[in-house]
Amino acid sequence: QIAKAVKTEFTFGAPLKGYKTVNDDPDGQSEDLAQWLYDEYHTWLGDGQISGGGVSYIYNGHGMLGLYIQEVMVTDGMFAIASMVFVLVYIAFMTSSWWLAVMGMGQILMCFPVAYFLYFGIFQQRYFGVFNMLSIFIILGIGADDIFVFLDTWEQSGHKFKGLGKRMSHTWRHAGKAMLVTSLSTIISFMSNANSSFPAIQTFGLFAAMLVLVNYCAVMV
Repeated sequence: QIAKAVKTEFTFGAPLKGYKTVNDDPDGQSEDLAQWLYDEYHTWLGDGQISGGGVSYIYNGHGMLGLYIQEVMVTDGMFAIASMVFVLVYIAFMTSSWWLAVMGMGQILMCFPVAYFLYFGIFQQRYFGVFNMLSIFIILGIGADDIFVFLDTWEQSGHKFKGLGKRMSHTWRHAGKAMLVTSLSTIISFMSNANSSFPAIQTFGLFAAMLVLVNYCAVMV
């Protein structure tokens, strides 16, 4: 009978080279082992799962998950920076004002510390996973959209009112209602994830909802 799956485990002893005993900087030994496994596995088995000759190989090792996450976070971080630059340039192009673009981007980014305070301090959440960090892509789109709604309403108010006070009152009332509906529906959709049995999805939904809430308040204020 031909086996369909085979599992092989390799064990390593301690202390590692350069350490005197097992208790000699155990965290350092753990990190060195994880880095060695990460480097060697990539060299011999490739990057991730590979297939050849009808056989598939999947490998993992002590501490490698954290190193893989770091690698992915660096790549995603570059995408996040590129997204922020694109949104900044797009706002500047649409409004013909670098001042509004920079202030708008600053307002979007400042939502993170406030949202984190609500997430960590009010809701007492201690887990902050990768999904939470990816919410930056969501808030960039929502934040830029709210800015455009507010500015467009402000421009339209100039055709109806002359005084700055009346124009601002009109903008707050009309733009505020439109953004409230969209923001509230988005918050509810994210908060529905709070019932998920998966902690990563649960905390992501809560944090994203806090971001949208803070962003709405920031635009209105």
